[in-house]
Amino acid sequence: MSKEINIGERDILEKGVSQLFRKYQLEISNTIYKRLGSKEEADDLTQETFERYSSASGRMLIRNPRAFLYRIAKNLIVDHLRRITSKNRVIIQCDNQIETPDLKPSIEQELIVKSEYIQLKKAIGKLPPKCRKVFILRKIEGLSYAQIAENMDISIGAVEKHVIRGLKACRFELTKDGKKTRSAKNTKSE
Repeated sequence: MSKEINIGERDILEKGVSQLFRKYQLEISNTIYKRLGSKEEADDLTQETFERYSSASGRMLIRNPRAFLYRIAKNLIVDHLRRITSKNRVIIQCDNQIETPDLKPSIEQELIVKSEYIQLKKAIGKLPPKCRKVFILRKIEGLSYAQIAENMDISIGAVEKHVIRGLKACRFELTKDGKKTRSAKNTKSE
């Protein structure tokens, strides 16, 4: 029981939708924006609201255009939020199924780190006082060579030499026990 619309009636409908758009577009857009918080989405849904109104007005008599526009906008907002929620649910389900590695170090790793820390502390403690101070200022405090040179009233070259000396001493201390351990393992396997 569809009713044919002649060209004259279509012109009247289009003029009516244009007038409604000018009259209610800002009001509808603001309402949608308040619910979604996105200007772009509000603009898109406002446009779709008037497109749906235009389509419906060709099929039926609309007694209260403003109320009908609000009903369309509300339905579009609900549909939009459902789509977003559905997408988020799928993402959350996927994230829950992904196995994340345990980032907590094993007891063995903790012991190795603790042992290396003790060795490093011992190596730094064995450095001459001036070298130790320069090394700590650079590697622990994070000062630049220029800042250290100014602070200690020495040249930048001297700072570099002390840092290199400290690095070599620490490397030696850390690898010394490692070589002993490797040598002991090699001896046992022979």
